Amino acid sequence: MKKLAFCSLLILPLIFLSGCGNTTGGGEETFNGSMKELVEKGKPVKCTFSITEENQPLTGIIYVAGEKKMRSDYEMVQNNQTIKSSMINDGDILYLWSDMMPQGIKMNMKEMENLEQEDTAAGGDNLEQWNEKMEFKCVKWKVDNSMFETPKGMEFIDWTEMIKNLSNSFGS
Repeated sequence: MKKLAFCSLLILPLIFLSGCGNTTGGGEETFNGSMKELVEKGKPVKCTFSITEENQPLTGIIYVAGEKKMRSDYEMVQNNQTIKSSMINDGDILYLWSDMMPQGIKMNMKEMENLEQEDTAAGGDNLEQWNEKMEFKCVKWKVDNSMFETPKGMEFIDWTEMIKNLSNSFGS
């Protein structure tokens, strides 16, 4: 009986302490920063977020698969209609599409960052959401490369070229 009581005194604190290291449960961690900073951490994580933009709630899930690769799926309610959109960044090209548009858009990230630097003086912010600070709730995930494929049959318009052409038209 004394052995049982002694073993119980050793085992019960171990069981209790093993649950104390993770207060959010399920390995969830909070990250405060931008999507860009989250991706640059380079850890394979699946994160959720919720923000309000112009009095409209926006919720989403982000899948990160290394220092440059990420996917984000969003839902936004606008005029009593739910809009679903997605974004994939493969490190070089950013792809965006929505269930509200027949075509998606793509942007060369390096060129957009260069244009962003040129455009900042004029008050523009082409990468606002990419650089916006917010709170993410993240868990580790096993990378599924199929999550980083664009929808089959969707045409993507080159937004980078369009912005360059507009800038040239206005003499910037």
